[in-house]
Amino acid sequence: MNAKELFEACIDNDAPLDVLNVCGSAADNAASTINENGGKFVQGHFTEEFFKFWMLTVEGILSSGEVSPDAVEWFESRGVTY
Repeated sequence: MNAKELFEACIDNDAPLDVLNVCGSAADNAASTINENGGKFVQGHFTEEFFKFWMLTVEGILSSGEVSPDAVEWFESRGVTY
């Protein structure tokens, strides 16, 4: 799964709450990073840049050790490595 497909799976398929929390935190960070780098994130407009930062953040969150085992398993089962 690429980052866009993974993001869509998070928001479209009734993912568990812990997964939604990771997705949401990563989305907030991606939007902030775009803005901090001189870009302008537009709500609901997901660019390749957004997906790049989103995926990097998901990987960082998963590697923190502070995520539920269920959320880790959900992402790993979809090919996410960190």
